[in-house]
Amino acid sequence: MHRSGLAVWLCLLVLVGTFGPIGTHASPSAAAAALGRRALLAPGSLDATSAACASLNSKQLLVNGYFNKADLSDMHNMLLMASLANDVYPWSKQYNIPLLDVADGLDKEQAARFERLFGEKYSQLGAASIQFLDFYETPHIPITGAAAHAVVLSTPSDVFVAIRGTADAGQVRITGHYYTEKWTIYNTTLDVYYAPYASFVGGLWPQLLPAVKRAIAATDSPSTANIYITGHSLGAASAYMAGLSLKEAGFRVSGVYAFDPYHVGYSCEAGQACWVSLYEQHLGDVTYSWWNNQDPIPQLLDFHFQGTPSGSRFGHVHADGRNWMRIVGDKCLSAHNNRLMEACPPEVDAADGAADGACPSKFGDHLPWKILMRIAHCALLQPQQQQQPPPANARLASRLQQQQRSKEGLRLSACSSSSVWNILLGLPPPGRK
Repeated sequence: MHRSGLAVWLCLLVLVGTFGPIGTHASPSAAAAALGRRALLAPGSLDATSAACASLNSKQLLVNGYFNKADLSDMHNMLLMASLANDVYPWSKQYNIPLLDVADGLDKEQAARFERLFGEKYSQLGAASIQFLDFYETPHIPITGAAAHAVVLSTPSDVFVAIRGTADAGQVRITGHYYTEKWTIYNTTLDVYYAPYASFVGGLWPQLLPAVKRAIAATDSPSTANIYITGHSLGAASAYMAGLSLKEAGFRVSGVYAFDPYHVGYSCEAGQACWVSLYEQHLGDVTYSWWNNQDPIPQLLDFHFQGTPSGSRFGHVHADGRNWMRIVGDKCLSAHNNRLMEACPPEVDAADGAADGACPSKFGDHLPWKILMRIAHCALLQPQQQQQPPPANARLASRLQQQQRSKEGLRLSACSSSSVWNILLGLPPPGRK
C-alpha cells in the first residue's frame, strides 16, 4: 500500500471529516436517536420484516411502488437515492475497509467484499443485475491521478446509476485544480470545472455508456426503461454530467438526484450559452439537489474566487433554487425563491445555536451518512415538516399520485416502512430494540 503524500492524506481527512460513530440527532424520540447509529448493510435484518407484508414483496423498495415515478420530489425517492449515493462509498464499517486503503485504491479482496455486500443489499431491494465500474488514470499508482467509480443497477423496468464522490487520494488532488476544461455537449462547448471533467469525461463515461446499454437491454421493455441517477459531492457533479450525456445519447433520463454537489460549470449572462442554462433546458424539471446545513462543498469555488453563490461565475442548477432542498438542523426545507441558497441564511444561522450572522463551515456536514440520516429523519419521523416544491405540473402529478396511492398503495407504504428501517438503513423500526 502507498503511504506517500502526507498532504494528500491530511486534505482527505479534512474533506471527509471523521468516520467514527456519528452522534445522535437532537430529538427526544428513541427513533430519532437510533438514526445516529452507523448500521448500513445488514442483510440479516431482512428477517425482521413483518411476515404479514410478505405477499406485497415489501422488501423490494426499488420495484414495489415505494419509489414514486409520478412525483419525483416524493421523500421516498429522496431517501432511496440518498441511500444509493451513500452506499457506493466503500468506507462503511460494515465493509471493514480502512479509510487509507480506500484512498490508496482497493485491493482485489477488498473490492470483492464491497461488491458482495453492496450486491446482497440491493438485490434484496429489487435489483436484477448490478455492474461495478472503476477507473484510475494511473492504475499502478492510483494516488496520483483522477479516479471514478460507479454502480449501475437494473430492475425489470428501470436503471439506477450511483456515482461515488471523492474517496481516492487522486480525486483529492484533482479537486485542488481550480481551472476549467472545454466540454462539448449538445453541439455547445462549455467551460466546466476540471475535477468533474477529469473524473467523468476522461474516466467514467467510456465505461458508463456501455454499462447503461447492457442494463437497459436487461429490462423487460428497453424502449420504455427509465434511468435515475444519483451521487454525492464530486459524484453529484458527475451525476449531472452523466444525465446530460445519457440524454444526448438518446436514453430516457427520468430523474437526477444530487447531494451536496460540487459546482460543474459557469452561470450565464444574458444571451450566453453556459453550463447552467444548457442543463436546465434539458434536465431541469427532473433534477433535485440537496445542501446539508453548513457544508462548505456546494460553494467551494465561491470560497476560492472570493465570491458568493448568488454572484458566482460558477453556477448551480437551478439558478433560482428550484428543486433544491436545504437541510436546516433536522428539517428539510425548499430553497426555491428564498435565501436558503446563500451560505448563511437566517434559518441556518439560527440552527447552529447562535444567531450571530456567522455560519462557520462544518466539513462534518458533508459526510454522506449524515445527509442520509437527516433525510431519513425528515422522511420517516417528521413528515409534517417537509416543505417540498410542487412538481412542474402539480394538477397532473396530484391526479397520478392519487391513482398510485390507492388504498392498496397505502397498505404497501405501511408495510414497506419496516423494510426501510431494516433493509435500507440497517436500523430497527421505531419502538423496537
